[in-house]
Amino acid sequence: MNKKELLQKPKKRFPESIVKAFEAIRREQFVPEEFREHAYEDTVFPIGWGQTISQPSTLARELELLNVRQGMNVLEIGCGCGYMMALASVLTGPNGTATGIEIHKPLARLAEKNLAREKIINARVIPGDGKQGTGQKNAFERILFSCATSEIPGKIFGELKEKGILVAPVGKESQRFHVLQKTNGKMQTLQVTEEEYVFVPLR
Repeated sequence: MNKKELLQKPKKRFPESIVKAFEAIRREQFVPEEFREHAYEDTVFPIGWGQTISQPSTLARELELLNVRQGMNVLEIGCGCGYMMALASVLTGPNGTATGIEIHKPLARLAEKNLAREKIINARVIPGDGKQGTGQKNAFERILFSCATSEIPGKIFGELKEKGILVAPVGKESQRFHVLQKTNGKMQTLQVTEEEYVFVPLR
């Protein structure tokens, strides 16, 4: 199975822009070496420190809900090995940015290394606590959580621009994607997905 076939299965067809992003980024360069021959299977792989790289179909669904467009600034909470940031960087284009926060410093360094090796220059990694954000208010058109959360930290919501969209897997044992928008400075729920997922928890 190649990259495009993975995201165009009959059960779910994703927008062409998302398919092209997956075609542009080599997932095998973001998974541990022992899993590289299986990189294009639609499955989760451990990446160390109790963290995982999600299956492509889950990431594609999150990107679909996020609706990233050219020129946008995207923030990812819990960027892991940098794979989702790489995909987002394609969708934002050269005039946009992808910023990731990762609490595990070794993973943050790995993400930086992976992004540099793939020559992705519109992405940056911040080692630190995702709950604390970047310290930049109203800085991002899109924010996504790559970890499960029971609530949206106020500092993170404060970094979302007016009319910006935030996508997060919310729940304890399993999660559903909550799609939120900042409207007049307040959190408005646009959608809660029916399908459920399992993410590592926000720390």
